Amino acid sequence: MVSLIESGEIQRQLARQAMEEEMKIQKGERVLVGVNRFVVDEEDQEDELVFHEPDPLMREHQLQRLGDVKRKRDSGQVARALDRLAGAIRRNENLMPRS
Repeated sequence: MVSLIESGEIQRQLARQAMEEEMKIQKGERVLVGVNRFVVDEEDQEDELVFHEPDPLMREHQLQRLGDVKRKRDSGQVARALDRLAGAIRRNENLMPRS
C-alpha cells in the first residue's frame, strides 16, 4: 500500500474514477436530482412558491385538543416514561428496537 501511495497510483485511480463518475453525470447515465434531472430554473421556482396560510379556527381546535390530552393524561405515568427514556439515552440504548 505504501508503494502505491508513493508511486501516485492510488491518486491516479481516484482521479480516473472521479472523472468517470462526472462523465456519467454529464451524459445522464447517472441521475443527480436537481443537477442533471428534474432541474428547476430559479426564476420559475419563485413563481411556484405558494405559502399555506393555516386556518386560525383549525389552530384553535388543535390547541384545544392538545389541552384536553394533557389534562386527561396521567402525569405520573408521563414522568416515569420520560425518566425511562432519559435513562436509556444515558446508557446509549437503542431507542427504536426492531419489532
